Amino acid sequence: PEILPLEPSNPVEKVKTDDLASKLDPGFDVEKSVYINLEGGGVNKIEKNSKSEHELLKRSVVTADFEKLHSIPCEKSRNQAKKERRIQKNLSLGSKWFDLPAGQATEDAKRDLKVLKMRGALDPKRFYKKEDSNRLPKFFQLGQVIEGAGEFYSGRLTRREQKQSIVEELLADE
Repeated sequence: PEILPLEPSNPVEKVKTDDLASKLDPGFDVEKSVYINLEGGGVNKIEKNSKSEHELLKRSVVTADFEKLHSIPCEKSRNQAKKERRIQKNLSLGSKWFDLPAGQATEDAKRDLKVLKMRGALDPKRFYKKEDSNRLPKFFQLGQVIEGAGEFYSGRLTRREQKQSIVEELLADE
């Protein structure tokens, strides 16, 4: 039986101590110049020479007029973006309601909305469903009825009969 020496037979040849028993594989070549972009939650591989400096510095906050700025520009925080989305959400009803905006509650509009809520008192013989709330709606639009050309003599109101609001029309009726 032959006994093998523990040390290498050639004294010039050394054992590599750089190699580890286990390695981590990041999924790309680390020896090349690689930048990791953590936007959007994923890891993107960008080669150093694949884009020009202009493209890489496009989103940089340090620009030519950086010294003149009073504060350092930064991206919105998650909470700030959430607040802005909440404010935008309260400005309209959304796409299912064709982005109906919140109406401006002027005194005339409030008066007209109150009359519409109390429409059951105007005609006691007519039945309307009970209102579900006592407050005025936040989202509403007021418009003007424009008659067609065929209703010139039959269905239109004269200028004297036309009024600015629903309340004025009701007062003129009585």
